[in-house]
Amino acid sequence: LSNDTHLDRVTGVRRIGFLSGLNWWAWSQYRRTFCQLPFEITIYDPGEQPIYQKIATKALQLKELGLTCSLIVHQLNVDNKTVSKAIEWITKIER
Repeated sequence: LSNDTHLDRVTGVRRIGFLSGLNWWAWSQYRRTFCQLPFEITIYDPGEQPIYQKIATKALQLKELGLTCSLIVHQLNVDNKTVSKAIEWITKIER
């Protein structure tokens, strides 16, 4: 170890002095590689598809045929927000 580095025998942490004339220092721990880091994975089952995704293709077809949003709402028996979200979602996917 150099004059600027001091090892704490109890914790195993090195005290590293930088710019030795300025009395500035930092505590440093030994680096761990990626394979040494513990991690957990949660497997998520999305279950059933949301309604807006189920009606998206039909809503887009009806819109392309020239139907207004209110007519599509009555045709598919859903609310305005669901139709808008379905059309927005399907157009993002088709890009």
